[in-house]
Amino acid sequence: MKKAIYTIVLLAAAATLNAQGILGKLKNKLANNVSKTVQNQAGTGSAMAPDGTTVHYTDPATVGTLILTYSQAEMNRHPDGYDIWFPEIKVVNNQLVAKVAESNTTLWNYNNGQLQKTGETPPNINRNDLKNGSELEGFSTDFTQTDMGNALLKNGHNVTSGMIPGKSEQIYTFNGKVVGSFMMAQIAHNADSSVVAVAGASISGGMSYHMNSSTGAKFTIPKVYGAIPLISPDGKVMGALSVVDKKIYLSNGQTSSFSNLTNNQIWLRNTGNVFNFPDANKLILERNGTLFYKFNSPGDAKLLFLNANETGMAWGGYRGLYFSDGTVFENASSPTKVILDGKEVIVFLDVDLGSGKLYLCRHDL
Repeated sequence: MKKAIYTIVLLAAAATLNAQGILGKLKNKLANNVSKTVQNQAGTGSAMAPDGTTVHYTDPATVGTLILTYSQAEMNRHPDGYDIWFPEIKVVNNQLVAKVAESNTTLWNYNNGQLQKTGETPPNINRNDLKNGSELEGFSTDFTQTDMGNALLKNGHNVTSGMIPGKSEQIYTFNGKVVGSFMMAQIAHNADSSVVAVAGASISGGMSYHMNSSTGAKFTIPKVYGAIPLISPDGKVMGALSVVDKKIYLSNGQTSSFSNLTNNQIWLRNTGNVFNFPDANKLILERNGTLFYKFNSPGDAKLLFLNANETGMAWGGYRGLYFSDGTVFENASSPTKVILDGKEVIVFLDVDLGSGKLYLCRHDL
């Protein structure tokens, strides 16, 4: 298989991804002296090899279904490679149903193992907004510093705080149900905005610092100003991030300390574990303040996938899609996490640039 250059996978933040796709446009030229390889499993606190050894790429045919073979004429029309991506992918009756696009020119339907041209052009959408089941989608959203002089109204599920003249506290409600009364507070939504958490201070009955969830859960937090709330995707675990003492206090009683919280790339998982990229270059991934993994190129939560118990990981890395079992797929594009056969699976597209064969691949996470 020829090797490929990824035009955008090395970008540090998901916001910088553009219309070239999640892992970028595949190209058939490659520098020769800076490749790296996986050395250890996810979670061991170990790094990618720093010595420039050759990546041992995995044949996509071992995990993929051949869905298309480009003719030689078509391959000649793609001297810079192929821009292949999923505008849409879902699981129906435990089978993959997807739309497959090539750049902005060709659109196929994939169903029951068959690929068929639609005659349409791919939709003009921001690919960074596509849901791919990555860690980025598990982030708490809408951190909001309360404006004491105005009511706060969030789009979608409503969170409101109505300031009552002459009163020093505001009543917070979520979908019409009171969450709590706070003199000052901040709000976090979970990933799908079905649950909110409010962290702040109240003066009723004496000054108290606490965190409330719209599910009714409540716990006391340290007396520090500006505790930023975190909430797990399932809404069952809350956390208060103190930028003053660099600690996160969780509703399950756990406390974690962090050396650096300046990146604001911090998220709380359903396990109750807190992950973050502590360094500006995002080469380090921490779990609960300790090293979880060191990457060979800047980490990006949009291209990072962890399984439910955090024993398996996939990520967009240096010239490929990496898995913690040591497999690396050189020309992988549009990785997406789905549930198939009751397991978390990464589905992606991969073109063998030498043969022109396009595979739809699946790899257990």
